[in-house]
Amino acid sequence: MNKAVLVGVAGSNNAFSLSLYNLKAYAFQDPEIRRTWNLKIIQHPLINHISFESKADKCRDLILESSPCLVAFSCYMWNIKFFQILSSKLKEKDPEIKIVFGGPELDTEHIQEGRFDKYHADFAVSGEGELTFLDLLKYFNGGMLSLNRIHGLSYRASLDQPFITNDKRSAFDSLDSIPSPYLTGIVDDSVLLRGGVEANIETQRGCNLRCSYCIYHKDMPEI
Repeated sequence: MNKAVLVGVAGSNNAFSLSLYNLKAYAFQDPEIRRTWNLKIIQHPLINHISFESKADKCRDLILESSPCLVAFSCYMWNIKFFQILSSKLKEKDPEIKIVFGGPELDTEHIQEGRFDKYHADFAVSGEGELTFLDLLKYFNGGMLSLNRIHGLSYRASLDQPFITNDKRSAFDSLDSIPSPYLTGIVDDSVLLRGGVEANIETQRGCNLRCSYCIYHKDMPEI
């Protein structure tokens, strides 16, 4: 069975990355993926930048305990620097491990401009990630799908090359397409039992405004 580890670092001490559970819930609708992939999710509260190096060492070791072939990060402005450090440490230990950067910080235009070329990432996912991540898992299963046909994906053959960016992925017509990670039991009890935990529910994606301080409009021009 293939193993992947999905890593989130929350924006506060009480929150967690719902996006990772959405990825797993959506992927596990597919019987092939349920049969062939073990998707482990690691959630970490907000990390102070002073602790990035030491926390990255611990997180690297925790990830490698699972011996994954694939590691995915959900990137926001408060954690992307940490994931830069963590991905470097992972590649130092295991150069063969494949790393995916996704989340609101991975804007398509920024990828095309080369802003992420120096990152230790093999793949970058922009826009809504559920379908793109599912297609990527199928690709690793040796299916007929080729990388250049996966919408929303950027990829490269080696870290010293720039990303090749595919066409953008069309947004879901409705979030009802994504099974509830709560109702399906995807969200770990250990996360929900944390003291003061904030369990968010997503009701919309995207925005027709362009506020410079906000991430909601990135690759999502409308609601």
